[in-house]
Amino acid sequence: MKFWHALPLVRNYVAAMSRISALEAAFALSLENPRYIPGDTVGFNGQRHRKRMFAELVGACAFERVIETGTYIGDTAAFMAATTALPVHTCEANRTFQVLARSRLAGITGIHFHTGDSRQCLRALLSDPSNRDWVQRPLFVYLDAHWHADLPLVEEIALIASYAKDFVIMIDDFKVEGDPGYGYDNYGRGKSLELSTLRPVIGRFSLVAYFPSLASANESGSRRGSVVLCPAGPVSARLDTLTSLRKA
Repeated sequence: MKFWHALPLVRNYVAAMSRISALEAAFALSLENPRYIPGDTVGFNGQRHRKRMFAELVGACAFERVIETGTYIGDTAAFMAATTALPVHTCEANRTFQVLARSRLAGITGIHFHTGDSRQCLRALLSDPSNRDWVQRPLFVYLDAHWHADLPLVEEIALIASYAKDFVIMIDDFKVEGDPGYGYDNYGRGKSLELSTLRPVIGRFSLVAYFPSLASANESGSRRGSVVLCPAGPVSARLDTLTSLRKA
């Protein structure tokens, strides 16, 4: 077998091992912390500046609801619900992770769990006529459902921008230009979490991008990169004033 013929098999093997590793980590975390306990190292990868970014966005935009894709074991969903008292809709494709999250977050109110592909969840929530009243109001969306061969970001962003009017999107594991100390996901050609991958959808919906203003060397926790997207206009004007962000 020639090398390039074996590449798909290698990629599938790596993806499978990564999923097994993630599942083992989730079980270990759930055994060590069977209930969500708030703390500096819990939620948003334990990154204090990421939490500051979120707090400033909440203060500036007066969100009425939060949507998260990629629940995992629920720490970030719980953090967002507990610190804002806003309804949080969180979607997870892996049923095992969702069962763990439901168990760990049983005592926290305001969290709505959804199972399925992130794009299907977003479409169902945003297109439901009964949700029309809050879809047109300030909405925060946290995207963390990307995984190896499946990179749903472009479709997720397009869905949000097509249905929502006043929204802010934050994407985890994203390349922060000018600061290589922030980690990000790169699954091969055309599947790297960076601005060049999103440029068509950013241009199509006239979105403005922001990176963390803090240098990675001063961040805590996992030091994963992120990007914040919003429509150009009144929303971006508010984000321009936030000290936790720098315009890309």
